[in-house]
This record gives sequence, C-alpha cells and structure tokens, in this order.
Amino acid sequence: MTEQNKNELKKKKWPVINQKECAGCSVCVEACPMECLRIGMPKFRGDIHTTAELAKPDCCIGCGICAQNCPIRAIVMTEKNDK
Repeated sequence: MTEQNKNELKKKKWPVINQKECAGCSVCVEACPMECLRIGMPKFRGDIHTTAELAKPDCCIGCGICAQNCPIRAIVMTEKNDK
C-alpha cells in the first residue's frame, strides 16, 4: 500500500449516530449502499426506543449517504481516528 493510500484511509469519514436523538426510523439503514447499518435492539426489557448502529464498520466506505438521508440529522460524518 502506498503512502498516499494510507493517508486516504486515515482521512476516511465515519458515521457517528447520536443515540439520544435517533428515532430508529431505519431511513439510514435503507439508504446505505453497503448495508453497514442496522436498527439495534432495545437497551433493556420493556424499552421501546431502538436506534441505528454501525453494524459492519469494515464495509463502510464513508460516503455519507446515511447522514444525508437522516430526517432528523442524528448522524454526522466525522474523521476516522485510526493511526
């Protein structure tokens, strides 16, 4: 892998889902071209709040389509912090 490719991987954007704001509507899940997202399970028995989660981080290409399609802007793309 060349140095340029390594730098591109370090700059890759990553979806960060605000769990408090996410309504679990699954719009982002349907929009993701790589099928990286899923709606997670409730946190405890009796909880009705489900949220989106990055289920397959290795498959994520950092395209930002999930963030663009989120109707309540609960997903933001941030720089990946791998070094």
